[in-house]
Amino acid sequence: MREKDLHTLSKLRNVRMRIAEESSLRQKRVHDQAAIAVDLAAGQIVQNAEKGLRRETAIYEQLSNRTVGRQELERHLDALSALDYHASALRQLEEQARLQLAVEAQKSREASAAHLARLQQCDKLKILLAKQSARNNQYVSLLAELDDEDQPHLPAVHKGS
Repeated sequence: MREKDLHTLSKLRNVRMRIAEESSLRQKRVHDQAAIAVDLAAGQIVQNAEKGLRRETAIYEQLSNRTVGRQELERHLDALSALDYHASALRQLEEQARLQLAVEAQKSREASAAHLARLQQCDKLKILLAKQSARNNQYVSLLAELDDEDQPHLPAVHKGS
């Protein structure tokens, strides 16, 4: 390959490497956001469990202090069922967030691998360019030597003799 072609290829590879790097960084941010979503979902579960425990304790205290009618008992049971349903929905959201985190982690690894591959390609091309440049310099040096050898060497003429 000609040196000009190698330089053009080098510029193209550098652009592709920067694109891969930006993609990797973008994917890392998405992964970090997915990790935050998992943490938030886990936090909501804890908060909901605490709230549910307080509510359940309050219901049991009310029930233990007095006689309760069937309708009121059903209302309390409905409230406890609603708390369970909400807790189940939050656990599902957390599981979805964890699955999304796993997907984003895989994408992040793939983007990092693509970036690393682009870096390696750029490094290989830089080595090739350095070798090509060294060969060109050696070629130019040899041509200069040949030109020097082809030049007739005139003996020095002394004036005045």
